[in-house]
Amino acid sequence: MKVIPAEESHIPQVIELWKELMDFHRGLDGFYSRKKDGEISFRNYMEKCIMASDCLALVAIESDEVAGYSISTMSKHPPVLEIESYGLISDMAVKAEHRRQGIGSAMLMETLDWFASSGVDRIELHAAATNPIGNSFWIKHGFKDYEHILYLTHQPKY
Repeated sequence: MKVIPAEESHIPQVIELWKELMDFHRGLDGFYSRKKDGEISFRNYMEKCIMASDCLALVAIESDEVAGYSISTMSKHPPVLEIESYGLISDMAVKAEHRRQGIGSAMLMETLDWFASSGVDRIELHAAATNPIGNSFWIKHGFKDYEHILYLTHQPKY
């Protein structure tokens, strides 16, 4: 297995893995239902990320197949905070049949090295509260809660 920067030729396989990730999350919470044309927006996002200097798109290749992918970006908190710049891991997925083989850890290490080389030492991500697989991975690698995002679905009474 090797972890390399994503190229345009990897995008079709990454899209299939993204669909798998989204459908898995939809099974945990209907909020994650993807739009019918969602893959077009995701393709555009992936293409932009591959070209951008403030974004890192990685793929894990196993036997000439994309076994995992990750997308990370440089981001900023509001200027009222002392720690303004941070790294954001926006996506990371490993195909079910390739999990627990070190692929996610290898992509994470490449990502952390990329952030460190840019002088970024705070890394954040959003993890679905209903995803025990993802949460145990992130906790195993030292990530901690610092904020909870709450929501309410409100139906106005007219």
